[in-house]
Amino acid sequence: MKMENIITTVVWTVIGAVAVGLIGSLIYFRAKKNPLAMLKANAIEVGVIKFQDIIAFFKNPACLDTLKKNKNLLAVAIREEEADGTIFVQACLYDEEKEKVIDMENSFIVYKSKHMDDELTKNFGNKDMIVLQ
Repeated sequence: MKMENIITTVVWTVIGAVAVGLIGSLIYFRAKKNPLAMLKANAIEVGVIKFQDIIAFFKNPACLDTLKKNKNLLAVAIREEEADGTIFVQACLYDEEKEKVIDMENSFIVYKSKHMDDELTKNFGNKDMIVLQ
């Protein structure tokens, strides 16, 4: 192999590695800046978002244990409706003291649908967030 070919191969390999690194960094920092957007992109699409599914999420042992260990945490469901009628409901843990959602990797789920069941609709009423007891 000629020296020119080796240099060309090395240069293109380095350029490729740098490009992959930059793209990965952009995705990482964008996700860190707006994690909800990333979670919405991976939302669980269902025919109807059910109140019982939200309750079941918080009854899982990991969530229950986290809630019991920290009295500042609340189990909340947040509704967002987009212009096209798509509804996102996020079930998550909210830290009252820090005023933010916590543990978005393990204690967070997002459902996506055009419909909510009657019980969930009733619980939300005209609010975008409900606190579950």
